[in-house]
Amino acid sequence: KEYSEHPDRNKDYEEWLDNRPIEKTIKKNLDKGIAKHIFVKKDNYKLYKPDSLNHGIEYLEDFPNGNLGDVGDFSRHDEFSISFTLNLINDMINNKASNKEVVPIVSMSKLFGDEILNKGYSFTINNELKFSGRLSHKDPREYHKSYFMERVTGEIEIPLDFRDSLVNKTCEIIWEGDTVSDTILTNVYEVFKRLPFSAEGGLYPWGGAKDYIDEINGTQTSLTRRQAISRVLDEIIERHTGDFFKVESLMPLKSDSSHHILISYNGNSNPSGLKIFVDGYEQKKNIIYNSLTQTIINDQKFLLTYDSSFCEIDDFRIYKRSLSGIEIMFLSGRSSNMYEKYTEGNIDIDSDHRDFFLKNFDPSYQHLQKQLVRWKKKQFPVPETMIMEEMEVANDTYVLDRGVYNSPKKKVSPGTPNSIAPFPKDYPQNRLGYAYWLIDKNNPLTARVTVNRYWQMFFGNGIVSTPDDFGNQGSLPTHPELLDWLAVDFIENDWDVKNYVKTITMSATYRQSSKINEQYYPVDPTNIFLSRGTNNRLSAEMIRDHVLAISGLLNEENGGPPVKPYQPEGLCRQITPPVGQHKYRQSEGSDLHRRSLYTYWKRTIPPPSMITMDASERNKCVVKRQVTNTPLQALILMNDPQYVEASQSLAYKMMKNGGESLIDQIKYGFKLATSRSPNNLELERLTTIYHKQYKFYSNHNKEAIKLLGTNTNGLETISSYSDVAAFVMVANTIINLDETVRKG
Repeated sequence: KEYSEHPDRNKDYEEWLDNRPIEKTIKKNLDKGIAKHIFVKKDNYKLYKPDSLNHGIEYLEDFPNGNLGDVGDFSRHDEFSISFTLNLINDMINNKASNKEVVPIVSMSKLFGDEILNKGYSFTINNELKFSGRLSHKDPREYHKSYFMERVTGEIEIPLDFRDSLVNKTCEIIWEGDTVSDTILTNVYEVFKRLPFSAEGGLYPWGGAKDYIDEINGTQTSLTRRQAISRVLDEIIERHTGDFFKVESLMPLKSDSSHHILISYNGNSNPSGLKIFVDGYEQKKNIIYNSLTQTIINDQKFLLTYDSSFCEIDDFRIYKRSLSGIEIMFLSGRSSNMYEKYTEGNIDIDSDHRDFFLKNFDPSYQHLQKQLVRWKKKQFPVPETMIMEEMEVANDTYVLDRGVYNSPKKKVSPGTPNSIAPFPKDYPQNRLGYAYWLIDKNNPLTARVTVNRYWQMFFGNGIVSTPDDFGNQGSLPTHPELLDWLAVDFIENDWDVKNYVKTITMSATYRQSSKINEQYYPVDPTNIFLSRGTNNRLSAEMIRDHVLAISGLLNEENGGPPVKPYQPEGLCRQITPPVGQHKYRQSEGSDLHRRSLYTYWKRTIPPPSMITMDASERNKCVVKRQVTNTPLQALILMNDPQYVEASQSLAYKMMKNGGESLIDQIKYGFKLATSRSPNNLELERLTTIYHKQYKFYSNHNKEAIKLLGTNTNGLETISSYSDVAAFVMVANTIINLDETVRKG
């Protein structure tokens, strides 16, 4: 806002507008950001007639299975616009036979429903020609309404998911000033049983439910039992279990005429951001419900259907941006006599032109908009997760005879091994008590296992070399007294991991050289007793983070949702749907360089570069990773886009900060990666690599440009692409050194 309202923007706008054919520019710009544009009359469509319907339903068949694929794959933070022309060819829409199944005249959706959860968005034009739109993460209304409507008579068994979500919430229904019932919502059907009905079966006027049910329109003389249940359940369920927003246009469309319909959404997760335009004019809307906090992305494909008995659709468009007012006017066919039209609508045409300029032709404004969207996506709500709760009365558990499920023998109860530490009597006999027991100071196991695993991280092997087995089958500790001391110190410092790490890294043992000492080698050839420093390869995550750090790319931001760095094209499509929340959308900007801790990880499709570097697949618990040395690992460091990008950035740092001479620049990069200066032989070989690569790229300038791409990372001028490309190859060689990816 501050940027767009700055006086300098007026100057930028006037310079842009000067002698520019504005109408041609706007028309041309309407092709920008378009995800799909279909002329139904020219392109393919399919007629689909369900057996239960007497009228035809047509839908676009641009993709297999009669849908539009992932072109409408938007989150609640993404801007988008949907535009189409609608020709109403029948004025008998409201006169459908009541015994026929009623479906919307037009329905566009990317909505997933599994009885309980509806996630996505849907826009419909109903049989009354009113428009409604919904963005939803969780909207179980339809399921619960149908559940109760089907059971309006007789005894009703309330579904557990509905009962548990509404327990202890009250519903007070008032009729003629008196409270009919004040009950928990799990017994809401009892309320309906006791409501007064007329002889004709209708419910007489009533005043509405305090706090929960809106007052029914006074002009309505009676409601059927079914209508009453529907109205009450709408209010109850929306207010207590919904996570969505819904709007509805106040005015219906004119029948027997043609209209241009446009839906525009600005990504603010609020009904105010969803605008409905009919023939270029924004429509007033009624906000039905407003509470959207979670994601709406799902695995379904965009679907458009329409009732060919009553309407025709053409010029269907989906945009990946929110269109400006002036673009909407052009799409609706109101561009002729433009200035006069704007005056009639009391719209400042210069202001709208300026808005159009900022959104489409001001790079700084566009960059700020992208940053804003990224920020919104990072301000994600606390994710929902299932939790376990102790049963009031625990089920009996037995030892089964030879494991046969229907042959119980001895009854058993929860407990812990007394040989490790007795379970204190004052601890509750549940999972909370078990957690207390695990970190009890008299429990000798937990602290020892913990400090041993951190020791393994720093020294390659734990004091107990079998970190997953401290029992009879495990190895004995090499330094039992040290293990005892570390465990006690860990407990006495309130289980402070940071303090423990500091203790290890500042010790003389950790800081000693890894060079072999001829005096101690015969006694300790495998370094079990740590007579010298260890020389272990870093973990997959550490290698990536280390390389990003020395190149200056590492984003050290804490917290936030997972990110999706570089990954081979099409890898996820082999197992997961190519749309929705499981689609691999590569992150952008600094999110590509966040610490590996935040990398999106799917157990069936782990990040391939990390798996190659011996990261565990996470389909089972692994206490100690295997360590391999394969040619693929070297290929990853040389060719993976993440490491090539890091090589580029490291090369730029060497050229900018390493000094004036080639020798100084190579020394600077080498020391960044290995924490020491290169010796004469290493320096000679790296210099030779530079000259060979410089000669190659001097003769192959296109290859140099291809290697560097558009990222020059702050290099103001590039005098020679071959010079920079040669430095990139030197940096790539340094990243591939053993000393870069190993510790010690």
